[in-house]
Amino acid sequence: MKLLILTQKIDRNDPILGFFHKWIEEFTKNFENVTVICLQKGNFDLPDNVKVLSLGKENGKNSFKYIFNFYKYIFRERKNYDAVFVHMNPIYVVLGGIFWKIWKKKIYLWYVHQSVDIKLKIAEKFVSKIFTASKSSFLLRSSKILVVGHGIDASCYDCENKNFEKRNIILQVGRITKIKHCDTLIKAFCDLKKKIIDAELWFIGLPINENDKIYQENLIKLSEELQVLNFVKFKGSVPNNQMSDFYCQSSVLINSSPIGLFDKVVFEAMAAKVPVVTSNEFFADYFGKYKDFLLYKEGDINDLQKKIFDVLSQKKLQNEIGEFLFEQVKEKASIKKLIEKISKEIKENEDF
Repeated sequence: MKLLILTQKIDRNDPILGFFHKWIEEFTKNFENVTVICLQKGNFDLPDNVKVLSLGKENGKNSFKYIFNFYKYIFRERKNYDAVFVHMNPIYVVLGGIFWKIWKKKIYLWYVHQSVDIKLKIAEKFVSKIFTASKSSFLLRSSKILVVGHGIDASCYDCENKNFEKRNIILQVGRITKIKHCDTLIKAFCDLKKKIIDAELWFIGLPINENDKIYQENLIKLSEELQVLNFVKFKGSVPNNQMSDFYCQSSVLINSSPIGLFDKVVFEAMAAKVPVVTSNEFFADYFGKYKDFLLYKEGDINDLQKKIFDVLSQKKLQNEIGEFLFEQVKEKASIKKLIEKISKEIKENEDF
């Protein structure tokens, strides 16, 4: 069976979307041939049974050109795929859905986000199944939803002989934006710094829009006002395939995304045996007996500070939690198992 995949970007060095390179690698193990249409392509190294076609964003912005190329590719390649898998971009379903229906090619969508807009509502009418990570990661009501969990290649984040004795690095990874509550973390860090002198706070990620940039400037001012500016580091963007270096240096990951924003960085940290302190209760299922150490009340500075201190001040506990989370991500969030599950669903619903 042959599969068409549509996604935003193919670039294994991309700090946000680089992970999808591994998804495609896994899909190639489950399908005879894979054709990928992406908005933009960069650095990639994929098996011989993969064809990558770009809509051309790497050559400059031109919406007319994107749409022209989209239709050119889905028509030209229509005999080279039996089913369609769309990753996170319902607009592709909106644009191509009617033609795929006419050609009797079933459509599948992966979607993990709180946003529900008209594009998603239209796409839902065309697709056979919608794959999502959890009950809270897809908010549009539909009988087509299939919860399949998330998938991480744990081997990419392996920290051999991780040593928590070296430093006390507190890490937050992702876009610098208000919804991630970076200011709450800085305030908690200010109190923590009085107890753990050598602690540092590292932010990995960039602001995306103008509001984000203003927010980051305010974070720098806040750090200066709280007299912790020398210990708060904005590291900027890091390619996904280099993130293991930062996870392996860190002592704890803080994730303050609200439930529904399903951050894969939590699983990446778990794969690196890094304890995770989060306000997102979805992850409670992965924390087992350690959930009271790792879950804090959203927006509660004192509770966040206490949870970080409890983890950092008990090195044996850090190691225990790290080992436990590593086993959890291997068992419950394996990329191999995820793609096999999705591939099986696609194949069982096709008459080939």
